[in-house]
Amino acid sequence: MTITAKSDFSGLEKLKKQAKKNYVARIGILGKGDARPDGLSNATIGFKHEFGSVTENIPIRSFLRMPLITKSKEFDEVLKTNTAKKEVDKKGIKALVTLLGIKAEAIIQEAFASRGFNTWAKNAPYTIAKKGSDSPLIDTGELRKTITSEVVSR
Repeated sequence: MTITAKSDFSGLEKLKKQAKKNYVARIGILGKGDARPDGLSNATIGFKHEFGSVTENIPIRSFLRMPLITKSKEFDEVLKTNTAKKEVDKKGIKALVTLLGIKAEAIIQEAFASRGFNTWAKNAPYTIAKKGSDSPLIDTGELRKTITSEVVSR
């Protein structure tokens, strides 16, 4: 009696080829919709808040690095989902990196909604009076709207 086993490793080979492409998700203010009615760019405003500005009395309110570091375990959860597995099976590694970029966008939006998970410095009284709100980093909503992600090959 002869037993013959047949295996199809084409999916694995495809995955290996895609993994070599070394995709990365870029997250932040990527230039699309960066112009503002007040003449400033969202990238400039974002930089001042992300790193602070001593000369302008702006405290550090990290809306990119801090949220992604704070919620980094949530990326592991994305990787464990059936959706992630199905995307990889259907569309490859790039689709998985896209899902991680979308998750990063959601985490950053959550930071905006929660005042940096309640870590951002409060607005100064003169800032509150000027903009009519005590919400840090949210004045016109323009900065928040420009946060996006894209997947590129390295």
